[in-house]
This record gives sequence, C-alpha cells and structure tokens, in this order.
Amino acid sequence: MDYFLQGQWERDLLDGQSPILVPPKSNLVAKINDVWELNQGRTPPPSQGLFFLCTSGSTGSPKLIAKTKDLLEKEAAAWLSPDSPLPYKDKEGIKILVSVPLTYIYGLLWGLVLKKESWTFVYDKNLQECDVAITTPHQISIWKREGKSLPPLVISSGSKFPVALALELRTERKTKVFEVYGSTESGAIGYRDPCWKARYLLLSEVQSNISLHGTLLIESPWCSTWSSDGDLKSEGQPYDTNDACEISDTGILYLGRIDRIVKIYGKRISLDEIESQIRERMVQADFAIIALGQDTGVVTLIGLYREPIDFLKRWLEIRTHIPPSLAKVVWKKIESWPLLENGKIDYQSLIQRYSKRDFVTSSWEDFLLDLAKTKDKGFMEKNLIEDLGWDSIEILELILEVENKLGKVIPQEERNTSLFRTLGGILTYIQEIERLDESTRLDENPIR
Repeated sequence: MDYFLQGQWERDLLDGQSPILVPPKSNLVAKINDVWELNQGRTPPPSQGLFFLCTSGSTGSPKLIAKTKDLLEKEAAAWLSPDSPLPYKDKEGIKILVSVPLTYIYGLLWGLVLKKESWTFVYDKNLQECDVAITTPHQISIWKREGKSLPPLVISSGSKFPVALALELRTERKTKVFEVYGSTESGAIGYRDPCWKARYLLLSEVQSNISLHGTLLIESPWCSTWSSDGDLKSEGQPYDTNDACEISDTGILYLGRIDRIVKIYGKRISLDEIESQIRERMVQADFAIIALGQDTGVVTLIGLYREPIDFLKRWLEIRTHIPPSLAKVVWKKIESWPLLENGKIDYQSLIQRYSKRDFVTSSWEDFLLDLAKTKDKGFMEKNLIEDLGWDSIEILELILEVENKLGKVIPQEERNTSLFRTLGGILTYIQEIERLDESTRLDENPIR
C-alpha cells in the first residue's frame, strides 16, 4: 500500500488507536511531528476510533483534521442509501481501481470505507481492466496522454474537472464521469456530471446557504468539527467552506476559492476561472494568474508562464474567445515556481515577489525603448526599417509585446498605417487607445 502512517492501522482501520495519516511522498511528513507536538494541548473531541488526516489546502501549512468512525459511517451510509446518486451503488461483483492514496479523505472513503462485500478493490495508478476508477482529473489526463482506454465509469475529485477534458470525454461518449465535491473537513457533500453540468447538486442530508462575503456555508451530519489550528465550527453553526459560490434552484455554481476572487471596476473576477478558460484552449501550458494592487484599489491581472515557448503568440490567438473581463492580463515569463509543501504553486510568494511597477508603472516610452534595447530617446522618431534596419519579424515581435501589455489585438489595417513606422508613432497610437478606453469605462461606470 502506498501510504505513510503513524500508529496502528490495518484493513479494519476504524478500530485503530488514533493514527495520523500523511499524504505519501510529501514534505509534510517531516513537519507532522512538530504540528502534533504543538497541538498536544488542544484536546480533540473524545470518540472511539478517532484518527487524524493531515491536509494543507491552499496554504501549504500542515494541519490535522479529526475524523471519527461515526462520521465516516454516516457519510458512507448516505452515499450507499437507496436515494443516493452514486452510479454504481446497486452493482454487484464490480472491480474498482483506486489511484488515490488512503491517506486522503477521498481515497479513504471511496477506496475503503464505502464498499460492498462483492466489490473488489485494486490500489494502483496503472490503469487496468476495471469497471470503476476512483481517481483525479490530473490522473485522467495522464491516462489520456498515454493513449489508455478509460473504464466505463470514473469517480473524480481532488480538483475541479477541466472543461476541455470534460468536452473531450463528452464527444467520445465512452466514459461516464461522476465528480464529487467536498473537502477533508466537509467530506463528500455534492456531485455533478462535468461533461454535461456546470453546477453541483448537494446530497439531501446537506443544508446550504451563502455567507455575507459570498462563500458557501454547509451543515451536514459528517462534517468535522476539530482541526489542529482551531475548531472548524461551533455547535449548531454551519461550516464555512471558503468556496465562493452562487446558489440557485439548479444547484451550486462554484466560482473559486474566496482568496482567488478580486474586484475590478466593481466586477468580481475569479482568477481560477481565468486559468480554467486558458487551460481549455492551451492544455499543456504551464502558467499562473495573480492580482496585484488590491491594497490600492487599482487591480492589475498578471500572468506568469514557463511554457510553451510561443505562449504569447498562442495567447493572442485564443484571447478573443475568452470573455473580455477575463482577458485583460499582462504576461511575464518566469523560470521556476515557488511551491508550497504540498507541491502546489505558492501564489502568495508570487504576489510578494512582484510589484505592479515590474509590469505597468514604467512609462510606455520606457517600455518601447526597452523593447528596442536602448535608452536613447532619440530612437523614438527613427524609422524602424529605414533608419534602424529592423526586419518584419522584429517589428511583429515588438507589436506582440505591445498587444500583450495593452491587452488588445491591434487590427492589421491599423498596423499598416504610418504610425507604426516609428516608436513615437506607436506611442501616439497607444495613448489614443488608452484615452478611448478610459472614456468608455467612465461611460459604463458613471460616478454617482
């Protein structure tokens, strides 16, 4: 079995003596003893079969979530009940492949606790003949790239299912996807078919509401109440998921983590949604979106990318297919990512590493001179071809950089005008575009 644990845990793990479960091959293993010792003074709720799962979420700082035999039994019973939407609950003699380690709540529940006597579980990441796969979107993408055939049913969780992957599977019509929504703290509380539905439905046992700051509040019989960094919720109070969501009669629309939602000109923008929109069209791209200037109220969306090499060119091609409010991103190449202990990108480090002046506070004149690799302002009025000897490729690369910073595609007929023969002419064009943009924005958002 591919997992690390402390304490006694055999196949009938729920009778064990409070083990601590840590994700395999993780830097969190080295820190878990410190976390445990630090929190010995905090007494978790007494319970038979109490154990702890280590998670790090989006912060990278390890914390322990208390789970009990009673909580897991309630959750498993709900998913196996006659009214449950679980597609395979009534099947007998099926083979289930589990690619998620049991140290994660998703692997633990769906790969061990939630079972029938006639079901056979195989714990492996190597796809083999099976009826159901308990896995993640990332693993599904790997299997697809390797040309492997997916089983008839895939149960997916761990991250939001990519739209591009959902559309691919929808077109193939060979595999049904059942996506589970929830966290280590909340357990599995919702579901959807991402190939056909945008919204999640919650189980009937789960009650929901939206907080004043727009996050999903839930009440369920199997939500944890204790973690090593503080009680998760008070008795009788809902649990705040910190997921920005919208609720309607058709379900829950997940917008992203609340710390990844920003306001630009009064409009809420999800940085996760921008990343999702781009990944739909550039599946192999390695990039991240951050927002700078939130403390000043003037927010700039910054995109950082590592690959592919022609990222900017491809971005300009796909940008017109992305909603305008999500496409105003200034891009910069980065050599390596700062990572959290769990291997995810450390967005906070990126925000601290860069400031807006790295992208937008230098004047357009300085920006153009930098592109021309000179500080001599006399170059502003020199003809790019006749005086400087630039070829068409060099001019195209300059225009691509200007388009990226400007956040607009410059029409070919405007590129052909005399303005684009000198840096000074390009500067005049940019100033006029920004003046028109500002006038339009004020018309759309009048001060009242």
